[in-house]
Amino acid sequence: MAYNEKIETRIKKIVSGWKNTGDKKMFDGVCHLLNGNMFCGVHKEFLILPLGADTAEDALKLPHVRPFDITGRPMKLIYIFFACLLLMETAVFAGQADVVAAKVTRTDDDTYKFDVTVRHTDEGWKHYADKWDVTAHDGTVLGTRILAHPHVDEQPFTRSLVGVKIPDNIDKVTVRAHDLVHGYGGKTVAVTVPGK
Repeated sequence: MAYNEKIETRIKKIVSGWKNTGDKKMFDGVCHLLNGNMFCGVHKEFLILPLGADTAEDALKLPHVRPFDITGRPMKLIYIFFACLLLMETAVFAGQADVVAAKVTRTDDDTYKFDVTVRHTDEGWKHYADKWDVTAHDGTVLGTRILAHPHVDEQPFTRSLVGVKIPDNIDKVTVRAHDLVHGYGGKTVAVTVPGK
């Protein structure tokens, strides 16, 4: 094959849950399409990315980036990245864990059940979303749901936590997710506590 199959496999794994995607063989490689437009590709040992003018200017300052040129005429705003970036540990692809939805239900006078949906490109035991927390506005952790294994083939996924005690003076909480490589930092969801 004319292009690096490991890079191609990683890309396919990431986009497997996306809608309106496809791929097309070209440039002795493969291009990945989103809504009919190229968003990345693989050529030999390189990742191909279309970049905006501002991003491209910054990217070209990096030692591992250069214009995509296989004909002697560089393609405008298309750049190649050395494959070593793609083949680094899973942190390259599996970004931060995002909370995409959270529902809270009152179960007792001061205890609540949380149903939380998390999205993360889990890649195995070394890099997966391993927990989510319910926190007060000051960062105090009110409850934690441990996620005991990777959810490689189930994205996004929803898990519940019962028995979360919320003090009377708190009427809104935030749910945040954590992964083994990046820690916290992904999207959070703020929810109003019912009955407050």
